[in-house]
Amino acid sequence: MTFLRRLLTSSVLLVLVGLAPHQTQAASRPKDVPLGTLGGTVLANNAPVAQSTVRVWRDGKEAGTITVDAKGEFHLSLPEGTYEVQAAAPHYRPAITMRVTVVVPAQHETWVNLELVPAP
Repeated sequence: MTFLRRLLTSSVLLVLVGLAPHQTQAASRPKDVPLGTLGGTVLANNAPVAQSTVRVWRDGKEAGTITVDAKGEFHLSLPEGTYEVQAAAPHYRPAITMRVTVVVPAQHETWVNLELVPAP
């Protein structure tokens, strides 16, 4: 039993280590589903907002969360489908109204620019 517990713990650690620290993905997805990529830039006054977080929903359920890079860009692999996308960052107005709907086709990248407004 101890060997099996160690094996399962090691497997879980390997799965967790395989994800980039700034990216989470959907909890379960069939392995044969073709993936597309949702990419984009989070901007404010045409400048990247590096501390932004982008959240993605499909059918009302969260499909992924990612932190943008220093250029304000993100790339998230997702199954083909239609998604709502929202950006948020400290010192910027809540982006609840910034939700946009995008279609991610399999084996292609869909690019969106999300504009935040600085908080007063």
